Amino acid sequence: MSTVAYSLITAQRKQSPPSTSTTTNAPGIGAYIDTLAALVPAEVLAVHAVVISATTSDTGVRQGAFWALTAVAAFLYVIANVTTWDHWDYLRVLIPAAAFVGWTMLQKDTVFDQVAPSWSTALRTTVAVIGAVVLAPVAVKLAYKADATPAPPVVTGVLPDQAPRAGGTVVTITGSGLGNATQVHFGPNVVQPPFTYSSDTKLQVASPPSAAPDTVHVTVDNPSGTSSTSDADQFTNI
Repeated sequence: MSTVAYSLITAQRKQSPPSTSTTTNAPGIGAYIDTLAALVPAEVLAVHAVVISATTSDTGVRQGAFWALTAVAAFLYVIANVTTWDHWDYLRVLIPAAAFVGWTMLQKDTVFDQVAPSWSTALRTTVAVIGAVVLAPVAVKLAYKADATPAPPVVTGVLPDQAPRAGGTVVTITGSGLGNATQVHFGPNVVQPPFTYSSDTKLQVASPPSAAPDTVHVTVDNPSGTSSTSDADQFTNI
């Protein structure tokens, strides 16, 4: 499997409507796939194999490689998931790194040999197996956490799409993920709650004053992120 795949799957779960990412929406796969991807960090294991073959007797290089590859396992998760990061990701990011360490404990002739040369085979195997038993259900639980995360808002329409720049015009915003909006942006101008909610797909706010005539994007914040801009969310101050 793959750390990058684990990260991308998690990001897709967060961006899908709650409780749909294991069935009808992306990634449309069960949580067990998250576990497999998280516990088999293929990228760093492949690099580890190259390091072992190239450093047969260089203890210092192997010690450095252990810490570097452990960090890379975490870094790969971060770079693939940075746009949807939430507080649970501080735990998710540790799983591929811990899994890499576990694999080096189970195998013979690895970079772990130089980091903990006094550990017996029995101790290494015991720690690695217990670690896997702990990490697997944690990865599953975190997958369902991501599945339950509300999706970022989407704006599909703004009516009216123009109004006097003095502000105060009631504007109806349509889309999804609007029921828990925290802020609405008319370009650089921010409208704070309270808002009028018709449903999760409709939100009404009073347009803010604008210093000059212009056309801006209307974007919405909720706890999961900010809506992307498009032609559908444009609003003109006249």
